[in-house]
Amino acid sequence: RWRRAARATASHSTLSLDDVSSARLAPPRPGEGGARLIDGPRRVILESAAPGPDGLRVELAHDGWRSLHGLTHARILRLSADGRTVEGEDLLTTLNAADGALFDRSLR
Repeated sequence: RWRRAARATASHSTLSLDDVSSARLAPPRPGEGGARLIDGPRRVILESAAPGPDGLRVELAHDGWRSLHGLTHARILRLSADGRTVEGEDLLTTLNAADGALFDRSLR
């Protein structure tokens, strides 16, 4: 049970929506070492710029909450050139009218 809990979004992410993980896990099959990933983000994006004098910037996004809430999660991380400072920014957004309608229904 602890292994499954540790794989849930709330265990390792700075962002959680109403205790709903961005992926779903199923119990392991006989002989498997842990829970199986049965649903999760279908699209994951990573863009990284070459390190510059100000450090490193990474942009990430995934659609793990899109099917249930209509939301896409984007995150920007910045690491200073000396490695002493990490800054981050999160954004939840709908990408089209259908996503917006699903988000509105999930709020209700």
